[in-house]
Amino acid sequence: MKSAIRNPHLKLRTSHYALRTGFTLVELLIVIVIIVVLAAIGVGVGYKFSQAADIEQTKANITLIMNAVKDYYDQNGAYPAQADDEDYRICVPRLDSSGTATLASYERFVSKLKEAGDIVFGPITFDGSDAIFTLADPEGRPIRYVRGGGIGGTPLLVAPGEDGLYGMDGDDKDERDAMGKDDIRSDK
Repeated sequence: MKSAIRNPHLKLRTSHYALRTGFTLVELLIVIVIIVVLAAIGVGVGYKFSQAADIEQTKANITLIMNAVKDYYDQNGAYPAQADDEDYRICVPRLDSSGTATLASYERFVSKLKEAGDIVFGPITFDGSDAIFTLADPEGRPIRYVRGGGIGGTPLLVAPGEDGLYGMDGDDKDERDAMGKDDIRSDK
């Protein structure tokens, strides 16, 4: 057998990359930047989906509230009142004329609203024999009720859109149109 000839002058060439055991700082920074960019995109997309879900939930809630208002009209021949001219909450008589018995129309109205879930926030306030309902969108902003504000004098429910402003608050027509362009309304 021949023995292997060793040449002391011949060095095995090894690559610099084959000997390293970790990542360089530049490589780590690139990975971190990629992760941050992907996270930012994910958060933005998630926020848009969340906003779209809130809008759809508000539309569904407005539909359920309008169904309760129309049912109340069918029972009583009149729509529920506003708490007052400047107050956009729904006011429904709770007690009969003697002030002792709870009206069936009130109980039915409350049960219809309960179908919508937690759209009535806070306790229902009572003003004498009347109950005053404060309704809200998923973000907790009030849904406004205007007894004769809709088409043909029907009630109108309005929730603010993404800008959080109500079109009915503007001073002139242009301002109202600008503020109300994204309102969620029962007559749309």
